[in-house]
Amino acid sequence: ALPLFAFISFCIYCWCAPVQVAFTFDDGTLDEYQYAAPILEKYGYRGFFNIISGKVKHGENFQDQLGPMMSWEQISDLEKRGHEISSHTHSHRTHIGLMSCEEIERELLMTVDDFRTNMNFNVRYVAFPQNAKTVYTDELVLKHGLIPVRANRIDFPPCSHNYTIDEVLGRCRRNMNGTCVLQFHGICKGGGWNSFNSPSEFEDIVRQVKKLEERGVIRVLNYSELSRTRDAILNHPISILLRKTVFHLENLARQAIHVLRGLQGGI
Repeated sequence: ALPLFAFISFCIYCWCAPVQVAFTFDDGTLDEYQYAAPILEKYGYRGFFNIISGKVKHGENFQDQLGPMMSWEQISDLEKRGHEISSHTHSHRTHIGLMSCEEIERELLMTVDDFRTNMNFNVRYVAFPQNAKTVYTDELVLKHGLIPVRANRIDFPPCSHNYTIDEVLGRCRRNMNGTCVLQFHGICKGGGWNSFNSPSEFEDIVRQVKKLEERGVIRVLNYSELSRTRDAILNHPISILLRKTVFHLENLARQAIHVLRGLQGGI
């Protein structure tokens, strides 16, 4: 009876506990520094900025196809203000699966050196473009003392679906670990590949999140805190048992469908 009670309690906790989210920003465009960081700070939050280190320049706003990019001085300023800084690789090559092990390792070594040389910063996290990974990536990341960024993410503004905050909450809960990152690629037009029309639209999202946090429905964490919480839940024995159970049920369902199709074919 006790294991069943613990199993049910864990499921209830995952569904009813406040959803834990973090704000993350990809690429390192200038508008994230100019608008995202001040808006987050206004509501008492901090962000997690994934910087393409090879697109950062000294003392100038380098114009990339993504738009104006941050300088190393601005990235350093974000870190001093309590925001978390992560690598988004050196060159943002999107086809990780087509890269050799040596090419991936070169990307990692270059981005680590970029941060160390230009802002005397030992970067801890690396987020590969498009959340991509291969059989080599995690092994290479850990080999060089880095932590791979893993997350159930929802992109804002949405590329293909207009998520409401309530839908975000539902999607987080269905993950069965109650964590999610709200990911942004630029804040205003011309600032990133998938931007809002204006910074006020981004602030509307932050304001909604703040109201939900005040109601106890959501809890905003730094990404590093969110990562530790997610790993603790995923590595919990009951969580592992639950995932194995779901996997077993899915297999049984597939077998049942296969049998039914066979019976239908014999009729």
